[in-house]
Amino acid sequence: PPTPTGRPHDDEAGQWIEQSSRDPFAPIAAASHSHSDLPSLRVDHTGELPQTKNALTLKAIAIEAEQRSAVINRTVVYEGEIIHGHQVLSIQPKGVWLKHQGKTQWLTFSKEATS
Repeated sequence: PPTPTGRPHDDEAGQWIEQSSRDPFAPIAAASHSHSDLPSLRVDHTGELPQTKNALTLKAIAIEAEQRSAVINRTVVYEGEIIHGHQVLSIQPKGVWLKHQGKTQWLTFSKEATS
């Protein structure tokens, strides 16, 4: 039903805000994992973490005029640069061509990121 301000649901929203005892910045639930649930990461002799099969995650692509960049694993990269041993060959609107140990790979956005 319309409220005195003429906008439905204003009163309901106001009541919810005033009556809420929850801190809006507090986490909803704390994740509880035992150490056995978490994968163990071993450090190799170089002191770096070993690469997993899908160690690179494409987060964003920006194409502006002649400049192309991508965000992979929270790092901004440009064509020609190297990230975790992978050379960025080409940045395209839907993915990034990488070269690693002589093999060319196509890195795209994860399905979870696009849904």
